[in-house]
Amino acid sequence: MTEPSTRRGRALPILLLLLGGLAPAGASAWTPADGLTTARLPFAAASPDGERVAYVVERADLDTESGVWRSTLHVAAADGAWRRRYTMPAHGLRDPSWSPDGAWIAWLETSSDGLTRLMAVPVDGGAPRPLAPTTQDEPAAGPITAFRWSPRGDAIALLREAPAADLPGDAADRHRTPPARHLWLLPLADGAPAGRPTRLTDGDFSVGSDMLANAFDWSPDGRHIAFTRVRGTAPEDWTSADVALVEVASGSVRAFQQSNAAEFSPRFSPDGERIAFAITAYPPSWIRQVRVGVARVDGSGLRLLAATPDQQPSLLGWISDRTLLVREIDRTTTALLTLPLDGGAPRRFDDGARVLDGVTLNAPGTRLAMVISGPQAPPEAAVTATRRFRPQTVSRANARATPLPDTDTRVVSWQSADDTAVEGLLTLPADHRDGTRHPLVLMIHGGPAGTFVDDYPSGFDGLPPVAALADAGYAVLRPNPRGSSGYGYPFRAALRGDWGGIDSADLLAGVDSMIDSGIADPQRLGIVGWSYGGYQSAWIVANHHRFRAAAAIAPITDLATLANTTDLPGAVEDWLDGSLWERPDLYRQRSPLWRADAITTPLLILHGADDARVPPAQGLALHRALARRGLDTRLVQFPGAGHRIDDPVQMLSLTREVLAWFDRHL
Repeated sequence: MTEPSTRRGRALPILLLLLGGLAPAGASAWTPADGLTTARLPFAAASPDGERVAYVVERADLDTESGVWRSTLHVAAADGAWRRRYTMPAHGLRDPSWSPDGAWIAWLETSSDGLTRLMAVPVDGGAPRPLAPTTQDEPAAGPITAFRWSPRGDAIALLREAPAADLPGDAADRHRTPPARHLWLLPLADGAPAGRPTRLTDGDFSVGSDMLANAFDWSPDGRHIAFTRVRGTAPEDWTSADVALVEVASGSVRAFQQSNAAEFSPRFSPDGERIAFAITAYPPSWIRQVRVGVARVDGSGLRLLAATPDQQPSLLGWISDRTLLVREIDRTTTALLTLPLDGGAPRRFDDGARVLDGVTLNAPGTRLAMVISGPQAPPEAAVTATRRFRPQTVSRANARATPLPDTDTRVVSWQSADDTAVEGLLTLPADHRDGTRHPLVLMIHGGPAGTFVDDYPSGFDGLPPVAALADAGYAVLRPNPRGSSGYGYPFRAALRGDWGGIDSADLLAGVDSMIDSGIADPQRLGIVGWSYGGYQSAWIVANHHRFRAAAAIAPITDLATLANTTDLPGAVEDWLDGSLWERPDLYRQRSPLWRADAITTPLLILHGADDARVPPAQGLALHRALARRGLDTRLVQFPGAGHRIDDPVQMLSLTREVLAWFDRHL
């Protein structure tokens, strides 16, 4: 039993030795540190003529005090014949965007001192240069969070936060009300600034939300910008979103679509006569139920297009005057779907053979850039024409990444206690032979509307890499229980008001299925989850004694205190189908902390010290309750980390802790 400990970059050499020493005799030498040789590719964008693709490569830098990801901008030929790096490694580079004539690429870059710069580089040669002043240069304007070129390339629309000096409270307070965001206009001439940015929108609203994608879009004639308008700045204020239009010349704002639902993510049609947008069911809910709507620019003639299978489409844009393209989760993969304007059924555009992330359309809607990956294929940038899905890989960012251990991932399914079909991913260790049982780790995603998809398993996404566990000899089951995305709205909404009920039944039925099929050793079961998955880890061991070890990352342990301390109180009430005052018994009865006296399983708790989503007091409370009872428990807090740990050194430390815990108890 220990009180909170910390793991920092100075311990890295010992850390790597420990990680390498955890594999059992006969196992390969692959370690979680090898997983960090896999580059991340978060952004890709095709040029207007479709001949080139810009993409960002992020690589882990472990030679600093705390560990960082270094980003570089690259451009490749659309046929994959050549590729070129355009920037030196930077602290944070994102959202590359081509100028309408294809002569420039602009992007946002956040330096280690926290300043965000809008940068640009001439495609045919030249050094990167800043386009807009930073908050240090222009204190009256806040940091830039997004931007879009005007159709003629004579201006860039900027989305800027209010300056920190204008905000109430302590700037270091993670519970501080976020700043409002507004549109600004930066004039350009020949790719260079032609004046200082001027403010375009004002008022008691904010443009866009961290909870919503695609905050604004230019009209093809450059006269208007459609934007998502939110009546507040807290993350949960997205439910008030509507779509408005601002006239660029005058700054005059008028409503486009405004109802008791939430409307967001506007996209102008190529002819400029209509706007497509996302619209929720009424009332807006965190258990998302979304359609795509289309209306004339004056707001008339609203038409809802056909519902997509999961009813959570991400609107990518128009690929013709009559067809839209969307992306959504489809079971254990992703799907690109075309939506005809006549209301016809959505049609599958991609082949379903790989997971597609970072998907963007070029300005004419003729090319689609993306990042593709699979269970044995690390992420790489690719491009396809929108006439037919034929992706061409253009990057080789992971050509030298350490190969995965020889594990096997397969889609599996089982029947839950009420005969509902549930699906998940099973990863088997390299030494698996038919008839051989393995220690099994039940891994649970966050959300609860998250999803496990069949992508490259070396990544750190709140949880330790699947490949690290499999290489250490564990079979890993990753279920998508009720509440998960990718299986339709009824499957997702079935969890409302029943956390710790049907979801836990789905998870445990999956474990039973692995035992019955001869995969899992029933005497060597472990469980690990992150966020909502951390809640499940703690809840299940508080109600069942079949697991020999448990790890809970950023766990929810007391729903009552969470409802009043999280940055998403509305989400808690939505999922639990009522407020604390309306359902006090449910909040208490379904909280692991209130069943701490029933826990006998050794429990490891890991938490970011600056987590505003699930405050670290949640993990601390359960740890101390168990420690006072003399149970085998350990708490590790990561300094400076939020809800999702992203520091690569801390990622390695988290993985070491989980592997060592299971190695000790299983």
